[in-house]
Amino acid sequence: YMDSGVALLEMGESMRLIYVSASFCRLIGVDPLSFRLPKPLDEVIHPDDLVGLEAAFREGLEENQVVDHTHRVSPNASSWAWWHIRAVRIAYDNPYPVMLVTTTDVSRFKENERRLEEINERLQTAFDQTQQQLWEVDVQAGTYRWFSQDADGAVYAVRFPDELVTE
Repeated sequence: YMDSGVALLEMGESMRLIYVSASFCRLIGVDPLSFRLPKPLDEVIHPDDLVGLEAAFREGLEENQVVDHTHRVSPNASSWAWWHIRAVRIAYDNPYPVMLVTTTDVSRFKENERRLEEINERLQTAFDQTQQQLWEVDVQAGTYRWFSQDADGAVYAVRFPDELVTE
């Protein structure tokens, strides 16, 4: 009943999952009894994310460091979820090194991030089409910010005197 999944990843020439917890299967949306192991890593990772993930695993293994990575997963290459993983090498009776991987579903966060990027792009497009200035005041922080219409979209902030704020 964990919110995170747990897996053991064999770090051979081709990486493969050799153990997954029931919570891992629940997060990926499969029945634990039908999730056949061992399973090559490339069968569950989005093709665009696989090279970066494998490189992160190999680097973490080589440098004996914790691996943090965010990528897409799917049990059937159709509906993709975003996961953030942490992995570390563990002692394990196996001819190849083994990494303990914990997984967290961050799909909602990634979707919100994508929506925010779209909103920012629309705002920047509208902002580029006007001569009006856009600014905001944060009374609690005592700052005044205005947004540049330059190509770099710079944000300038200044602290304003406390005397200008009345309660």
